[in-house]
Order: sequence, then structure tokens, then C-alpha cells
Amino acid sequence: MKDNLEKQIKFLFDAWVDEMNKEVAGQSKIRYAGPVLEKEEYRGLLDALFSNWWSGGGMTFDAERSLSKMSDRNHGLLTNSGSSANLILMEAAKELYFEDGDKILTLSCGFPTTVNPIISSRLVPVFVDIDLKTLNLCPKVLDKALAKDSEIKGVFVAHTLGFKSDINAL
Repeated sequence: MKDNLEKQIKFLFDAWVDEMNKEVAGQSKIRYAGPVLEKEEYRGLLDALFSNWWSGGGMTFDAERSLSKMSDRNHGLLTNSGSSANLILMEAAKELYFEDGDKILTLSCGFPTTVNPIISSRLVPVFVDIDLKTLNLCPKVLDKALAKDSEIKGVFVAHTLGFKSDINAL
């Protein structure tokens, strides 16, 4: 009975997604933000609901493993937002590597939640320009900034608008 109900709910939800996408396609305005989900993402949400693991369950652990593998890192950690991820990252880095007042290099053109964790961790942001082609920090600018200010203790950049920084070169 339960499996049959889940199948019916998924079938109806697929129909709902189809109708919703028709409405979105017919709108004259383009949304600048908000979720854009297709059937696959909605099915994942339903699977999580039906498993009673809405967060921190098997899907989360699978995603964290995939994230770490994809980014060639030892570990991955999912958060509720990039802003929260930035704050966690900066607080952890502060605990391991920095002291109050240390200078952290970051981009002059970026999202505020890259700068705010530096300030809230009692560190000092040092701003550098972006590369207009990539909207990120380029190695030449980093080298110049480090040569100019030997007191810079760290670098904190986000991938601007989804354009990946060349972290390995940096």
C-alpha cells in the first residue's frame, strides 16, 4: 500500500512539474533568482521525504563524497548556502592558521558573503581587482599583491557567478 501511494504521489508530482513549467515558460518576465528545478530534482526531494532523512542522510553523504571527488579534495561538506559555507570555511581557517588582525586577500568585485566572514572572524580584508575575462583572481594579480604586501596571510576567493577560479594555479 505504502509503495503504491508513493508511486501515485510521484506520478502526480511529475504532472504538477509539467504544468508549472508550462506556466513559467509562458511568463513575460525572467526571474533573476530562485530555484529552477526539473523532474529529477523534485524526485530527489520526494525520495528524501519518503526516506524520512531530509538532511544529513544517505543522499547528503553521497553528495559530499561526489563533491570531494569532483573537486579533487579529501572531504566535502554540504551546507544550506554558499554564504554559510564561506563563514564555516573562514572560521575553521582562522582557528587553524590566523590570528586577529591578519590580512586576507579577497576580490574587490564579488559577493558580500565572501568579505563578511573575513570581517566577522576579526581579520582584515585586502582587496584586489578581478580579471575581466574570468571575473576571478588571476595568478599574476595574486603574485603582485603578495609582493606588494608581505603581511598578507591568506587568500579567500569565491567562484564569481559560477565561473571557476584556477585554484591549483593560485
